[in-house]
Amino acid sequence: MFANPGQPSPEDNYRVRLGWASPSALKDSPNGQLFQDVKKRFDEDLAELGLKITDLAPPNADRWPGLAAVVAALKVFPVTWK
Repeated sequence: MFANPGQPSPEDNYRVRLGWASPSALKDSPNGQLFQDVKKRFDEDLAELGLKITDLAPPNADRWPGLAAVVAALKVFPVTWK
């Protein structure tokens, strides 16, 4: 799921958002329509702030409550966006 499972990248934030939007979509269709919708909304929100996805820090389970389970789940999926 992560571009590099040993070191998450800023783009992995899309997958975290998808996992929060729908854990089943993260598992069943990690690059499907819901992912595309989540990514589009996320990019629009970032653009309003004058940011890009690469301006964000990679997901870090140590700094966000509840993220540890999402990060662990993401590591079992193959990379689909690269």
